[in-house]
Amino acid sequence: QLGYFVSPILTKDSLEEAVVRVQEVRKRISTPLLLEPPPSTWKMGEISMTQWLSELVQRTGCGMLLDVGHLYAHCLIEKRDLLDEIPWDLVVEVHVAGGVIHKKQGKKYYVDAHALPIQPEVWQLFDRVLQRATNLKAVCYECEGSSAGLVVPMLDVIRNRVKQKSTNEKLKEFIGMHDMTRLSLPLVSKWEFSQSSSQS
Repeated sequence: QLGYFVSPILTKDSLEEAVVRVQEVRKRISTPLLLEPPPSTWKMGEISMTQWLSELVQRTGCGMLLDVGHLYAHCLIEKRDLLDEIPWDLVVEVHVAGGVIHKKQGKKYYVDAHALPIQPEVWQLFDRVLQRATNLKAVCYECEGSSAGLVVPMLDVIRNRVKQKSTNEKLKEFIGMHDMTRLSLPLVSKWEFSQSSSQS
């Protein structure tokens, strides 16, 4: 146990093993199973993560949960665009979050940091993902560590972006019916929450 996600060894042998393990899980649960590419700054094996995961979901009947930051990290590792390797009809859920782009010895690396702002490169990739994911059912903003005063306005930004860029008309219609501007949500900061908690 390393305490953090570690990418699988990206080989045909590891793929065959993963297919068996995922099928074991699917036999024991009745709910849909979505598989997600892990965050990474390195790679071991001859296959790209998108090729490996795409074949895995197709062979096991799973859907794909696509984290845009993780996808960007793998694009940097492969030094190329990976969007054409993704079975977009199987992408059911998308995650977006803050992160940091490190530069070392002429190379770029992306690292998740959910309390930080979403990077411009990730925003651009997010837009492209929305345009291709025609079967998208949900978008999740991962924001642990951020204050509610920052999170609530960002949720509105993301919802507007989905309405503008998504090609899934049902998703856009659902968002329109549940517009956050119609909801009364208090903007509570970390400090205000801790203060109110201590007084109660």
